[in-house]
Amino acid sequence: MAGTVTQTHERVTKNYYIITFSCTSHTDGTIPDTDTDTENTEIIKGKQLIAVITRPGTVAPEAADVLIKTEGARDLLGGKGVNLIHATAEQSCTPYNTFTSSWEFPILYGPLTLDVNNQSNNGATYTVELHVKGD
Repeated sequence: MAGTVTQTHERVTKNYYIITFSCTSHTDGTIPDTDTDTENTEIIKGKQLIAVITRPGTVAPEAADVLIKTEGARDLLGGKGVNLIHATAEQSCTPYNTFTSSWEFPILYGPLTLDVNNQSNNGATYTVELHVKGD
């Protein structure tokens, strides 16, 4: 059995959305890799990923790594999501391109996959937010 991930979205302004993944880990600390659902994928298409923010929940997670992957399996955080999940603090990261060695704001064209690694606390709760904006 895997942990659970639910997703919601909030429209902040006309072209600014927050897609939130609410996560509860399995007894071994894991959650399944989770794609944006159909509705959230439609929301993010043509917009830019500008930030990923994590927040611990009521059951503290261990420090854990976050990857936000495209359909082609490219990590839009470029490896900068290491220890992005913290036991007690909110943390954020801007997308990073490892090829150009620079921060970037990629235009999204399809579903994104949340992949969390190295979290082993039983029943840990946390959220991962994708902040996207368009024209």
